[in-house]
Amino acid sequence: MERVPVSLLLEQGPMLKSFAGVIGRELVPFTIANKNPQAFAELEAELAIPSERLVNHYMEWAGCDKGRYSASIPTHIFFQLAMPLCIKQLAQSRYRLSKVINQGCRMTVIKPIPWETPVTAKVSVSSIREVPGKARVTQNIGIYYDDELAAELQVHTLFPLSIASKRRHKEPEVQQSFSVIGHWSSSDHDGRDFALLSGDFNPIHWSRWIGKMSPFGTRVLHGMGTFIRSIEVLQNNLQANISDIDARFTAPLKLPGGVNTLLHQLDSSAAHQQRVPLRLEDENGRLLMLGSYRL
Repeated sequence: MERVPVSLLLEQGPMLKSFAGVIGRELVPFTIANKNPQAFAELEAELAIPSERLVNHYMEWAGCDKGRYSASIPTHIFFQLAMPLCIKQLAQSRYRLSKVINQGCRMTVIKPIPWETPVTAKVSVSSIREVPGKARVTQNIGIYYDDELAAELQVHTLFPLSIASKRRHKEPEVQQSFSVIGHWSSSDHDGRDFALLSGDFNPIHWSRWIGKMSPFGTRVLHGMGTFIRSIEVLQNNLQANISDIDARFTAPLKLPGGVNTLLHQLDSSAAHQQRVPLRLEDENGRLLMLGSYRL
């Protein structure tokens, strides 16, 4: 696979501006609210249209079948394009945005989005749940073109509020019979490449030094990168478009990683009518992601 060119950094202005805002907010703590608003303002904005060059590199990195997107743009790219709007909305909260952890996401495709079509995103907070030591926030992103809803995206984030939030109770996993769908490989430079494609330059994904100093002891791949690569392996192997998929990240994918395995539990008698359980494991059998999909 061709390395993602550094020059794509020039197309990440909105995300870089958002990260600068996050850093400034953290450096001037009195600008952070003491409590959350009673209701978060819904935000709406027209999204910047990515260049064909960026989209082509994005699709190659994700493992997209170009024939699948000959007339449309991959819907999952709008997670990245709408992220500055999501960050702006979260800035209304009392949480430290630099501590955010992506816990999962969902993508529902209503209709394909043509290339180079003006697209509007509407972002709202659908739920906030605080428990001892942590807060969980869910944001909904509606993607519109020609004033019609084309996709519904959902992002689940976690904000640690205290040291207690680092303690995790691992529930026993229910043993089920899953079959292999396909595989995809993670490499030493995936964190750097996806940062250039998405604009998410959190150094835990690309800096060896920061990664080594982190709780994981190494760099980890973006959760969204894990999600989109799994989507494309699923679609390529099923030779079908996914209309709805959700995922919960159970562990970070440590880089450089290796060969990751995507599995599902398919009931062939009702594949188009029900949600099919899905899971992703690394080369050591460690569970990275749980979810389900519908064709």
